[in-house]
Amino acid sequence: MTAQQSRKRRILLVTLYGSYNYGNLLQRYALTRTLEGFSFEVAHLCCDDASPLAARVKACLKLPVKYVLALLGVGKFRRQFQQMKADIPRAQRFTQWQDTFTPAKIFMSYSGALKSQWDGYALAVTGSDQVWHNWSKSPGELAYYYLEFMPRGKRVCYAPSFGFSQFPQRDIELHRKGLEGFGRLSCREQEMQGMIRSLTGQNAELVLDPTLLLTPEQWREASSKPEYPVPERCVLCYFLGEITPEYQRAIHDMAGGLPVININDIDDITHYVTHPGEFVYLVDRADFVCTDSFHGTAFSVNFGKNFLAFRRSQAGMEDMFGRIESILDSTGITGHVYEHGMTARPDMPDYDSVDGKLEALREKSMKYLRECLKV
Repeated sequence: MTAQQSRKRRILLVTLYGSYNYGNLLQRYALTRTLEGFSFEVAHLCCDDASPLAARVKACLKLPVKYVLALLGVGKFRRQFQQMKADIPRAQRFTQWQDTFTPAKIFMSYSGALKSQWDGYALAVTGSDQVWHNWSKSPGELAYYYLEFMPRGKRVCYAPSFGFSQFPQRDIELHRKGLEGFGRLSCREQEMQGMIRSLTGQNAELVLDPTLLLTPEQWREASSKPEYPVPERCVLCYFLGEITPEYQRAIHDMAGGLPVININDIDDITHYVTHPGEFVYLVDRADFVCTDSFHGTAFSVNFGKNFLAFRRSQAGMEDMFGRIESILDSTGITGHVYEHGMTARPDMPDYDSVDGKLEALREKSMKYLRECLKV
């Protein structure tokens, strides 16, 4: 093999950036590690208006104004000010983690990426996460995440998500055009398969979220023990939506007297600044997990934990539960979704069976990637 042949091919990874969300950063790391396993050199193309520097500057400019309003007794701003104070150290720890594990970043605007030439890259991959949601309600955002800046033959999608159950009418033709720009399609939700088929007539392969491509042993290489004390036995609580009084009672019952570590509570700054590697450690260590998060569920399944998945109580996010239902259905896990009035922990899943199903899905997903990447 010549030096030219042995040189790693370069590939662009295009996914959401700057949200400081565990799932977002961990799926980025998992897909990066998977692509590197296929001997690619991975660069992360990131929209610059989501850069951590821009976000920090914006937050700093708003902070004094909200502080004054909070001192004047405006209740809404007291809470917002508290949120912003908590988010700054959390964002710093998230940024440090991702700069260590996914360092190669290229910051550009949507329009800049669409106008640039990317001849030096063999392929571009979009996914996973809700990259096809159109969060900014901009045609440029959808064109960017549908990789329209690359030739059709260089576009690969892996486990993208819409994050809705019905196409917004204003975007339907943009979605049709974007979907038809791929030779093969994949997604991570059964509901999304039907949506793609009804819009384009194309079949999309159901594949695993990237975080499930890595084994627990591989994840432990990226995990780290939190800087705060962790009880020998504990319950991990990770909610993106509201923890309602009913949910609070259920979590208390599931804990059975064990201490609860809630990593998304701004009133508990010690645990709120937990970074992604520490999150992995806590899931691995927990006796039980309570979560309304897809990735909270996915990591619980991957690490063979007993857990309970809750429907998210958050306006506009009601459609998010389909992803959780899909992974539970595909791995044969039943009885682990919170239903009104539950007070007892569900039985531990049969992980001999679950692990077998998960490994088969992992092999199928890796086969799809190998074929798309031509490796």
